[in-house]
Amino acid sequence: MRLFSNEEIQNLVAVPKQITVRPQKRMQLSNKHYRNGMRLKSTDGEHEFSVFMRKNEMFHENFSIGLVFHPKDDPQEVHLFRCNGPHGPHESFDHHESCHIHIAKEESMGSGIKENWFAYITKEYSTFEDALIFFLEKCNIVNAGDYFDLEARQAL
Repeated sequence: MRLFSNEEIQNLVAVPKQITVRPQKRMQLSNKHYRNGMRLKSTDGEHEFSVFMRKNEMFHENFSIGLVFHPKDDPQEVHLFRCNGPHGPHESFDHHESCHIHIAKEESMGSGIKENWFAYITKEYSTFEDALIFFLEKCNIVNAGDYFDLEARQAL
């Protein structure tokens, strides 16, 4: 797997992207989670990405929305950025009891450490719906308004 610098990771998250395979109109229930996804391509046509969206059937505050990079020259995908809701205490992480953001770091690439070792608590969102709007903006998905109500974000 190719290693990426923190600057490259930030650039991949921020590069303008457009939706090429749209999400389903409704999330589908599978294994006790509502799920959806979409495919993206950078507007310059150089990079391909996917997005996963997941929300627990019973505990809607337990959700995850993530950006995955699919390098053209490497079959291994790279999880770049993820917005999570609180999903209970964890013995090694303080952030699991709050809304939090995971981001890949060059320090973890190639070491077997997943991106979830690098996380920070956020007040940018408190619900799945608000996290989705935040995610679409943060990941610079330029045609997101064609598929999502971008005005729906609640004031925190």
